[in-house]
Amino acid sequence: MNLSLNTKTTQGDCSLKKTANKKELKIPEFCFKVLREDLTSLGLLGASKKQYEFGVWNYPDEPLSVHPRLGGGLWVAPNKALANGLRRYVLKHHGIKTRIFRCRIGCVLHQTTCRIKTDKIFFSPEDEVL
Repeated sequence: MNLSLNTKTTQGDCSLKKTANKKELKIPEFCFKVLREDLTSLGLLGASKKQYEFGVWNYPDEPLSVHPRLGGGLWVAPNKALANGLRRYVLKHHGIKTRIFRCRIGCVLHQTTCRIKTDKIFFSPEDEVL
């Protein structure tokens, strides 16, 4: 993994309030981003496709929102098993071949047990999960 020390962010830097959860969910040190082979987002649930880049913080194109369905934010899987499940789903139901990358995330805007909405993500080619 090739994540430099200056890419780490703290959850306290986020200016938007987190949505209130019934119970506090653990924020993993690393998350997993599932992308198309050309490094564009999957575009599920009517979301516009975004082009991602290696070695830089990637930000959403829309204004940030803590709402789970509306507004900007980048979705990641909190663990490898959930990322692999999404990979299998999009291949079977949509015919989309994907790549999975381990990534650092910024502030958590919204979180469920199976996905996390964040304000930014960082990953490199060496972070690809094979």
